[in-house]
Amino acid sequence: MLVYDAKSGQVESYIGAGVAPEAATIDRFTARGWKSIPENNIWAQLIPASPDVMVALLQKYGTKSFTEVSAPAIRLAEEGFPVHYAMMNNLDLSLVERLGFTILMPYNSEVYLHKQWWRTLQHGEVFRRPSWPRPGGRWSLPKRRRLIMGNRGTRRSKRCGMSSTKA
Repeated sequence: MLVYDAKSGQVESYIGAGVAPEAATIDRFTARGWKSIPENNIWAQLIPASPDVMVALLQKYGTKSFTEVSAPAIRLAEEGFPVHYAMMNNLDLSLVERLGFTILMPYNSEVYLHKQWWRTLQHGEVFRRPSWPRPGGRWSLPKRRRLIMGNRGTRRSKRCGMSSTKA
């Protein structure tokens, strides 16, 4: 996302593509016998930075807190919403895929399959996730930053891919 500040003439670029986990190092990959980052492997996964970008934009330009703007989404997660066709199709996994998803990514499986890996989502059923994280809770932004960045520091430009250039 590009943000132009008319007062300063600056353009800021916010890229929420994600950061590699601290343990994803060249030494770790070569020790496992890999010459490059493996495709379609848990070791190649990024930690999403999109929430960090949203919070950075809200802090700098917003008029509301992340808690305020995320409240409707939290309410939907707690109270539920009807499964729509796009969601149903995106999570339309075969029995083998659902089982593999549960073994390889148990937390994701718990969240999206709600501990019912054998069952497919049905159009119109109510999708509830009352256990999803709340702002300030177990996965609050400062805690998430410490998990992501470890000992590498927390400079915003490194964390969310932000850079500034003159327009």
